[in-house]
Amino acid sequence: MRSDGLREYIEQLAERNEVKKVTVSCNPELEMCEIAHRMFSAGSDQVLLFTDTGTEYPVAMNLYASEKRLLASMHAKSFEELQQRISSLFDTITQPKKGFSAKWHTLSSLYSLAKLLPRAISGKAPCQERIERSPDLTKLPILKSWPHDGGRFITLPMVITKDIETGKRNVGMYRMQVLDAQTTAMHWHIHKTGARHFAGYKARNERMPVAVALGGDPLLAYCATTPLPDGIDEFLFAGFLREREVTMVKGVTIPLEVPAEADIIIEGYIDPAEAPFWEGPFGDHTGFYSLEDWYPKFHITCITSRHDAVYPATIVGIPPMEDSIIARATERIFEPIIKKALIPELKDLYLPTEGVAHNLALVHGAHPYAGSGEKIANALWSAGQLMFTKYILRLPDSCAFTDQNNILRLLAEVKIQDLFFSRGPEDVLDHASEEVGFGSKLFIDTYYDTPSDAPVRWTDHASHTLGGRSLWVGEKLLLQIVEDYEPFQKNDAQKLLTQCAAEVGAIPRFILLVNSYAPMLHPSLLLWYVLANTAPARDIWIANDGDDFSAIIDARAKIGGAYLRPWPNVVASSKETIELVDRRWREYALGIEMPESPSLLYRKMLINYDSATANPWKDIMAQTEKEQ
Repeated sequence: MRSDGLREYIEQLAERNEVKKVTVSCNPELEMCEIAHRMFSAGSDQVLLFTDTGTEYPVAMNLYASEKRLLASMHAKSFEELQQRISSLFDTITQPKKGFSAKWHTLSSLYSLAKLLPRAISGKAPCQERIERSPDLTKLPILKSWPHDGGRFITLPMVITKDIETGKRNVGMYRMQVLDAQTTAMHWHIHKTGARHFAGYKARNERMPVAVALGGDPLLAYCATTPLPDGIDEFLFAGFLREREVTMVKGVTIPLEVPAEADIIIEGYIDPAEAPFWEGPFGDHTGFYSLEDWYPKFHITCITSRHDAVYPATIVGIPPMEDSIIARATERIFEPIIKKALIPELKDLYLPTEGVAHNLALVHGAHPYAGSGEKIANALWSAGQLMFTKYILRLPDSCAFTDQNNILRLLAEVKIQDLFFSRGPEDVLDHASEEVGFGSKLFIDTYYDTPSDAPVRWTDHASHTLGGRSLWVGEKLLLQIVEDYEPFQKNDAQKLLTQCAAEVGAIPRFILLVNSYAPMLHPSLLLWYVLANTAPARDIWIANDGDDFSAIIDARAKIGGAYLRPWPNVVASSKETIELVDRRWREYALGIEMPESPSLLYRKMLINYDSATANPWKDIMAQTEKEQ
């Protein structure tokens, strides 16, 4: 679909009944996000367009809620089609060609690619139809998503920077907290290219020009999220995917080019001599608040826009949400490059939604030699952003990634020698890692096992002292969930196993220690909770040696004691926001019966209702009783 600005894109979607307009007044602070969250959770993939925002700009949300729509923007009907295009391009560039016809084909392919390079235009561009040299961010309908967010955040920015040494452009997506009318924070992690560019300017003690683009073809912002190798232009990649170049124009107050088709451009600079800002917290894609930290200030010199500009926004939180569609698309699109260029032994890769892109990877891949699994794991832990992966599970090729019962049957056969612990970089947003940005990892190898056909079933033991639920594979007790608030020591393991055998009737392969709400969770939410709340080396204890080993997994909140980092709360809407949207649902005229707020379930998981961080242990039960 060809578009000229976000409004035209939305109008084209509206012709196909893919847009819901909310014409009554809605508050960008909390209310819009609660509506968007309910619509996505109810299965709607329509774009939401809020027309009465308290500003002159409409707000578009759920732009990426449809996989089909994202594929259409890439001129593809399936991810397999895209994979073939990318594989063909990769082969053209990397494999030597013999014979005149083959070399001619290579030249033709490279010429076609060259025509998709970003193209600079002169004069005034659509994104510069209006120029505000006395910029004021309060005129934009910038959203606040969750009740304990540090403020309003720009959530779909294309942040454009250049390497001070090479002049190569990078387009990243880093959330931006509004500090005042002309200043935001710039939340780029230490591993990101934008942070590296900033370090170059800091070394020279020079101001760093920065441009932030909002809107235009939604594919542009998608490409800003992709894990391209350093030095590969995201706007070139966008041109390749949509088969049409991105036109660029010089900024008004900075020496950077910006996409001419964008709806809004925010120009400015970051001064490395200036003290950073204590930014956050923010309800993040992990499903928890990412907590405060020091990030640089971005000073705005100019805001330009189209005369009919639309402000784009998204909301992230406990999966699945809109960003799950984006993550799945990225995984599928980049799989051929990962396999061909980085990990030839890898056959297939799957990143479950519950792993929020970096907590769990399922893989197929085998070679007939000892250590092949560990080699794949180490390769993944060295491959771009896959280095952040916390847990890796290798499955037999015959076991589908989505076959949950067979995966559970394989885990029931796991032996000690199938567990491989390691350490390495972690995503800065991983709140459970031993250190910020660094921690333990675990590879589990089930490749050489054959799943049984034993039935998989859950049983409840609420009347027992242990409480919780049991997961059985045939007659084997695979998992016993135990509610526990007391500090747990390794020498308590045998006592716990004995108690479990007495009350449940079997010794489990795994005992899972959780806070009181976790046993009530759907298995998908339970998996997300365990992956997010554990550091493998610290929180998994082997209780028995040998093939019939048992392990204790501590997935509880770590508050106080030896754990010195603040522990974040899950993200959930406030009762006031839920009740507001309940009252107003008919006014929104969205065409569906009012869905229940997902936050009603998530609020049961809160440890503290008053802030982004958890309370000490002694207050947990009091807080739970307060909500009930």
